[in-house]
Amino acid sequence: PVLLCAFMRAHQHETTLYREGSLLPIPSVADWEVLLRRPELFSVVGVRVSGPRQSILTRLSQSLGVETAVLPIVRDLIRRVRTLPDFAWRTQQVTAHTHALRQALDTAHSPERLLFHDLPTALGLSPFANNQTTEPKQIELFFERLNASLQELAQALPNAIDIARDHLLTACDFTTGEKGWEAFRREAAVLLPYINQPNLLPLLKRAAETEQSEMALESVLAYIANRPPRNWSDSEVQRFPDQAEQLGKLYKDERRGYDPMAGLSPIQRKEGQKLAIRLQQYVSREVDADLAVKLAALRTVLKELDQQPAANGRHADNVAQPLNNTTKDQKGE
Repeated sequence: PVLLCAFMRAHQHETTLYREGSLLPIPSVADWEVLLRRPELFSVVGVRVSGPRQSILTRLSQSLGVETAVLPIVRDLIRRVRTLPDFAWRTQQVTAHTHALRQALDTAHSPERLLFHDLPTALGLSPFANNQTTEPKQIELFFERLNASLQELAQALPNAIDIARDHLLTACDFTTGEKGWEAFRREAAVLLPYINQPNLLPLLKRAAETEQSEMALESVLAYIANRPPRNWSDSEVQRFPDQAEQLGKLYKDERRGYDPMAGLSPIQRKEGQKLAIRLQQYVSREVDADLAVKLAALRTVLKELDQQPAANGRHADNVAQPLNNTTKDQKGE
């Protein structure tokens, strides 16, 4: 085994290991431990390519940034696909070419056959013959379809996350996309102290209190679907719109019932209502400002006020602070 390991290390671009007839493109420590105990289960195969197929290797090696040899190329392709989230392996919502390519990479038995027969066949093309020059148009089409399928697998989970996010935002009456998600997070932070609904509270906490927006989104989606997005299957994707709709109804109900002056004393509530009227009058005069800009400005002020000491806050035991410039003859406040 030691000599075998040294030999394969010296010829790593031309040799590969098989275990019971199955290709091991990147043998693990566990594989070598089994080899020490049961060497009869393993075999070594050498691969060397010449002739018309060499142009395919050159093009692939340049694209992947690896050595111009079959095994480095196959290892890199398999590594790229195997490191994808589980969802990329499970979803059936991919094109026929991508599905066939994924299957070919998963069940590969021979590096040379995979590269020159299985992959082009999966992509709807004729195999690359060893004794016949392949038409340049077919080579270009092969690379176009290969790149498209690899990209589709890489984007399978991000696309599913974006679709789920937009279902949630629509259910909660927000615009879709990243801007809508950020608006939802800001509003969740405002509503969070006043929400006691047990099914909604964890969602708002994850949205408002997780620092990074992307992590907050995945945490919220995991809560709704009861499984992290990277481990989703098509079943979670199909159920998600109904789950989002149910939570969206709860959210809108809580938002409608939200009393921003809850906890204030009667005197404070009266003063707060007066101030709210003045703020509304002032904001309504800004006719050239977009509604989203007005809301953002008010949230900014609210955020700054929330950071002030509790003595100036909205707690019920605070003494109501006098409002300045409230005489009847003063306008434009």
